[in-house]
Amino acid sequence: MTRAWWQFIVSALAVVFLLAGSGGAQETANPPPLVDETWLAENSAAQNVVMLDLRSREEFSRGRLKGSVFADYPERWRPIGRSGRRGLLGRAAFATLAGELGIDNASHVILIHAGRTANDAASATDIFLSFRLQSHRRVSILNARPRAAADAGIEIERGEPVARPPKTFGAVPTTGFLAGGRKAVRESIGAAPLVDMRRDTQFIGLEKPGDVSEPGTIPTARNLAGRWIFDETVGRFRDTDTLRQVFAFSRIPLDKKAIFFGNNSALGTLGWFVSRELLGNSEARIYAGGMGDWMSASAEEAPRVVRYIQSLEAAPVRRN
Repeated sequence: MTRAWWQFIVSALAVVFLLAGSGGAQETANPPPLVDETWLAENSAAQNVVMLDLRSREEFSRGRLKGSVFADYPERWRPIGRSGRRGLLGRAAFATLAGELGIDNASHVILIHAGRTANDAASATDIFLSFRLQSHRRVSILNARPRAAADAGIEIERGEPVARPPKTFGAVPTTGFLAGGRKAVRESIGAAPLVDMRRDTQFIGLEKPGDVSEPGTIPTARNLAGRWIFDETVGRFRDTDTLRQVFAFSRIPLDKKAIFFGNNSALGTLGWFVSRELLGNSEARIYAGGMGDWMSASAEEAPRVVRYIQSLEAAPVRRN
């Protein structure tokens, strides 16, 4: 038996023993994907609750919810690989990071983001995916800005935080969330809906993000801009009835496979989270490499289209 298999077995056993020793219905029940500020105010002091603050270090130091932990996202959660792009953490690296932050398998992790933009919310769904990839279901996103939680009664603290004692986290990789790499996504063109979560100017090719080499998107992709599903005016996800209507308007099914992507993993996870966790589509998948990975390949390996140019070429010529 290889060393990797032994490590996997040890991690799996650690999960079993930690969960067996956690006790209590509250710890064993799967929490909702979203919690509001009232819930957090009532539960933030619970021993198993770990609040991860995904904002910048400057914002965190200036004022944070009492007891929250600085996550250092994306630096520690999405390290830059040999490709020069950020990628997902592997099992061992994830287990080490979670343990250092005081998270074990009995912890209920609450992800706190700034809530100003859809990109802020995407930082939370990105880490939500990371925990799910390691079989950890006790994770929720605060569906409010930090200020709303403070108004609900959680004290704001400043300066140097008190570090949580390190814990042991048993990471057990699971499947069923990722779409795969470029080859798998290319084979899905025309076979499964591809959903571009970026803003419309990037979707049609008018803008090129700095971390993507060319403008454009994947052929047959549909656009579902992040702000359509996250209300930036109030810092909350839109209600489920509205989300269903938005998905229907964008022709994105909720009863079969759909692949979500952004420039990297983050924005893609925003659509994946809404589809799977809020609207119940267990077939939702995420192309974690996103357009950064797609555009790094040749057009033959990874075809692309600039939609506003395509539309101009397809438009009939008017003659006076």
